Amino acid sequence: MKTFSENLQVPLSPNELNSDLQAMRDALSTLEEKAQLAIYFRFWESMTIQQIGKVLGLSWDATDQLIKKSLSYLRDQIEFARKNNGLQRAA
Repeated sequence: MKTFSENLQVPLSPNELNSDLQAMRDALSTLEEKAQLAIYFRFWESMTIQQIGKVLGLSWDATDQLIKKSLSYLRDQIEFARKNNGLQRAA
């Protein structure tokens, strides 16, 4: 089975893209506020781990761990949605 990042190498159909975007929105909304902010600051504001930690009042290690766990959760939720929507890509 291909990993999530390997799946990104293959163009998504409009149906797959819409499904993934909805799954991402749904998953983001379930993250705790600090995790949502960390993801926003990292990927929309291009802030460093150190900058994010300073804003959120977390150490570098805690911030890094928060982002890694949040990304893992988001990936899992997208994969789960793909399986439940019959959009799982073949290996």
